Amino acid sequence: MIKKVVLLILATLFIVTGVYADDDSRWRWIDSNDYESEYLDMDSIRWDGKNIIYWVKAVNINNNVFIDKYVVDYEQKNAVSTYRVRYMQGKGREEFSDNSRFFVAPDSKLEKIINMACDKLSIPHILGNTPHSWKWIKSTDTTNYYLCDDIFNSSYDGTEYEVYIKYDKPGFYKETTRVFVNFKNYTIEDIWGRPKEITPDSPEEALYNAVKELKQDYEKSR
Repeated sequence: MIKKVVLLILATLFIVTGVYADDDSRWRWIDSNDYESEYLDMDSIRWDGKNIIYWVKAVNINNNVFIDKYVVDYEQKNAVSTYRVRYMQGKGREEFSDNSRFFVAPDSKLEKIINMACDKLSIPHILGNTPHSWKWIKSTDTTNYYLCDDIFNSSYDGTEYEVYIKYDKPGFYKETTRVFVNFKNYTIEDIWGRPKEITPDSPEEALYNAVKELKQDYEKSR
């Protein structure tokens, strides 16, 4: 009798463990903070030869659930949130279209999520498989500036370079953005294509010179 009870308990544990294992294998944990946790749906990851498609779920401390669909342009390094399903306490289910666009920055949470999807699809990571390298280029009273020197794209004629720069304001925030260094016009353009003059002894000048060295090294290695 005791042996049967023990076997019954073990069987129950295996069933429960199996249920949780199936659930965990679908919703893979991404990140958590004091307010919410995020998970990637491993079952819905798709690749159409150009785009990666996946869904992310966020659950906050109020048990509200947000499930978002993302379409990632693998070549252009952009992601678009196209659809959202929302489960709010006391309101039930809501669905609506979205069109929020994001660029994929090195060492960002978005890059981490996309790389998880790349691993599932057995394709290279979107910004490369090696750890990123950040080169210090200048510091001011408030901000430290760094260039990601392992990722860059050149225009067909070599007059413009697309690079990533990180602004580190100690005690406040860190931000990474994508800029375009134009060697023909001696300007730096932001992600919206707005040119900025390069003034003497400025962070822009330090960035220009650092990218110029990167350009020269790249051309020598070709």
